Amino acid sequence: MGGVDLTDNYLHFYGTTRSRVKKFYMKIFWHFLSVTTLNSYHIYKKSGGKLKRLNLLIELGEKLVEKYNQSNSRQKRRSKTPLPTRYSERHFPSVIPPTTKQKPTKRCQVCHEKEIRKESRYWCKECHTGLCPAPCFGIYHTKE
Repeated sequence: MGGVDLTDNYLHFYGTTRSRVKKFYMKIFWHFLSVTTLNSYHIYKKSGGKLKRLNLLIELGEKLVEKYNQSNSRQKRRSKTPLPTRYSERHFPSVIPPTTKQKPTKRCQVCHEKEIRKESRYWCKECHTGLCPAPCFGIYHTKE
């Protein structure tokens, strides 16, 4: 009984569970995460570690963010300002290649700037921008 009370006391100080989480399985997940970090702290201390628990948790969080943030680096958002090469190079409209959808679409950039919601099956491969083929493609590649 003393070990359970001591563990609950440790978990209370740096707990990750939130009282406003409505899904029960998220509460269980956060509790298991807290218990796991507490167990890793005890193993760290027994193996001769000198850090306090809070500092170890901060270091662990930084390492996890550093490790898993790099794997998502390929999903960077494109900048809102288009490249200036769209005026000087030759660009041609092409059909968006199929992915998981049979007929994928992208939002037309020119229509979007005019606050019109319009999807197009065509895009500029070099600019990676969805555009309507007839008026918008020419507008996007000639006017600033």
